[in-house]
Amino acid sequence: VDEADIVKTDGNYLYLLQGTELAIVNAWPAETMSVGSTQAIEGHPLEMFLTDEHVVVFSTVWQDGGRGVPEWDYGYYGEPLTKVTIFSASGGTASVVDELYFEGSYTSARRIGSQVRLAMNSWYSPTFLGYGLDTWSESRSDMIDAYEELRDKSHARIEAATLPDFVPSRFARQGSELVEVATSCGDFYVP
Repeated sequence: VDEADIVKTDGNYLYLLQGTELAIVNAWPAETMSVGSTQAIEGHPLEMFLTDEHVVVFSTVWQDGGRGVPEWDYGYYGEPLTKVTIFSASGGTASVVDELYFEGSYTSARRIGSQVRLAMNSWYSPTFLGYGLDTWSESRSDMIDAYEELRDKSHARIEAATLPDFVPSRFARQGSELVEVATSCGDFYVP
């Protein structure tokens, strides 16, 4: 079982996350140590895996808005997305192979063979539920009526909801656009 980290090595090169970049350092032989190349990482890099052929980098990017294709905002507000960038790595250079985005915050990851499992956290609650009361009153009976109306509206919205209303979205980059990728219950585990 491999754990993600900020520094990995294959014996010849060091792969490290520094600031907002993936740096590949020619580490062997030691007397010729130098930075081979760097790759910009979108968002805030967190951890990575190194395989024989790939570097998999996890970063946090922020979206402002609803569950559609995100509008990017690099401030620390909005809804977090975990970005998974897969690089092909050989000879001290890296090039992007794939970019995936998942709703939620990265917690941790483990790799066994070619399988990577992400542990993520999400504060997402379906936007269709809404919060609070539409009215406020000093009268106890008016407030009870308002709460009952809110409860009835929430129950109706829950009953009308479909699976996509609850399953986190994921996106893949296709050219310059992000396209939502279909998901199924089997893609997620919620304790």
